[in-house]
Amino acid sequence: MKTSPQHITRIDQPAKKTFGWYARFLHGQEKYSKLFSDKKNGGKDQAFVAAQKWVSETMKVLGLKYGENTNTTGFLGIYELKTQNRIIAVWKTPEGKRGQTSRSLTNNERNEAIEELVKIQRLKNRGE
Repeated sequence: MKTSPQHITRIDQPAKKTFGWYARFLHGQEKYSKLFSDKKNGGKDQAFVAAQKWVSETMKVLGLKYGENTNTTGFLGIYELKTQNRIIAVWKTPEGKRGQTSRSLTNNERNEAIEELVKIQRLKNRGE
C-alpha cells in the first residue's frame, strides 16, 4: 500500500479519536474532500482503497484522470487559488514542515507573481 498517494493523506489523531484517510483535490475553483474512517470502512487498508476509489470516481465525473496534473502554473508546488485571486508557493522546510508564501494579483501580474514565487521556492528548498 502506498503511504502518500496523490490527493490522499493519512490522518491519525488519537486525542480526537480520528483515524483514516483524507482525500482532497482542487479542480478549478472547487474544493473536493472527504474523510474515509478506518472504523467505518473496515480497517486502514479498506479505508485507503475507498479513498482511492472516491478520488478516481469523482475525477472521472469531472472529466479528469486520477493522477492527472491539474496545476495551471506549470511549476510543482506553485498553484493558483482563483477564489482568492492569489498565487501560492509551498515547500518543505529543513525541519520537515510545510512552508508557504503567496502573492495577491491582478490578471496583468500573474506571470510576474509566478516567477517571483518560483525564485522564493527554489531558495527555500535549498534551505536559504
